Amino acid sequence: MTDVGGIAADRLRSVVSRIEALDAEKKGLAEDIKEVFAEAKATGFEAEIIRQLLRLRRMDKADQQEQEALLGLYKTALGMEDDDALGMIGHNSTAGSLAADRLKAFVDRIERLEEEKRGLQEDIKDLFTEAKGVGFDSKIIRICLRLRKMDKADRQEKEAKLKLYKTAMGMTD
Repeated sequence: MTDVGGIAADRLRSVVSRIEALDAEKKGLAEDIKEVFAEAKATGFEAEIIRQLLRLRRMDKADQQEQEALLGLYKTALGMEDDDALGMIGHNSTAGSLAADRLKAFVDRIERLEEEKRGLQEDIKDLFTEAKGVGFDSKIIRICLRLRKMDKADRQEKEAKLKLYKTAMGMTD
């Protein structure tokens, strides 16, 4: 194992590479979720309503019922009418039933992708904990990750600006 300034460089490279790979997977899942929302929108569904449905489906039944009761109470207090949403989409018609089935399919796909994304976030968190456990500073690793995402010219420009600012602040060695 190569030590650089008392740091196990090979181990650090391994941790950073694993985090980058998980981060790339997470980004891919976010893109997939975005595509499913775009597909749902192209089909005529409202993305914000689907997001609300996803939030509701993450809640347990008691919390859902409490939130729906509060919403009803607030709407009544504000004098808002409670439209029959199922009647608006023609739920009893064949077309309404097909639309409901497609909507459920979109929501199910988004939920699966979000669950995978949460799993990757947990894996990344575990890697940072592991790195910290062997003596690495997680804040510095995060800085390294951000710098590695930049192209070389941008990174050099940022480092030159940092050096300039440190000099202006009297923080040079």
